[in-house]
Amino acid sequence: MDSNLVFIDFEAITNPFAKLVNIPSGTPYAYTLGLLSDKNQFKVKTFIMDFNKHGTVNGMWATIKKCIINDINKINSKLNLKDVVFVGHNPVLEHNCLKRLFPENRVEALISNTTVSLSKLTGKIFNEPYFIKIKKIIAASNDKYLSNALGERNGAIASFAGYWLYTKAIKNLRANDKRKKFLINLDQKVLLRELTRYSKDDVVKMIYVVEHPDQTEQLLKELSYKRELLKQLKNLNLDEKLTIKELKEKIWTL
Repeated sequence: MDSNLVFIDFEAITNPFAKLVNIPSGTPYAYTLGLLSDKNQFKVKTFIMDFNKHGTVNGMWATIKKCIINDINKINSKLNLKDVVFVGHNPVLEHNCLKRLFPENRVEALISNTTVSLSKLTGKIFNEPYFIKIKKIIAASNDKYLSNALGERNGAIASFAGYWLYTKAIKNLRANDKRKKFLINLDQKVLLRELTRYSKDDVVKMIYVVEHPDQTEQLLKELSYKRELLKQLKNLNLDEKLTIKELKEKIWTL
């Protein structure tokens, strides 16, 4: 394992929430990074922006850059920043962010198959649900748009979480301010706790993948088989209420 690899995952405020608060879509507000320490052990750090201190867009970018440098140095003070190669899974957001933050450093994909979902790939090992309490609060908020737009989509909920934290920190918001449109009643400590776990796990999953190459290869094959199976089942237009036994019997009558 190369000691200059820094595995990183950003959380960003994206549209429609970014547009609502008039910031560029894809503005990062949190990240988790992981790398080998100077004692050759993987260490992981998560950062979430305190918008009360750094509310401007430029302030957010400057803060994130400073914190990434500090976190890398805390984990491995021997690693020179110019030698760092950042690694992300399907790193479109990461590439866009790091191109602005560290334009001289390379950004690489975790695996060549960028269409594979990291959560599905590692689903056998990491199968605990995310944002359990936040999802319940959103569902109970009676905001149909939020419920439909977010649903079980963890990435969308992370974007909403950034919007919520950003808007909550704006001083003297009037009651009719459009930015408050989705500012539902949440416990900030609960939100931060669930967001931290979600962000951290993506980097832990990436580290697991690189530490278990043989198992990852097998998981990729199994994922391919499952995709093909689902595709064929869809083509057969079967009744979704069939049991496994009934399904096996029905296939031969088609």
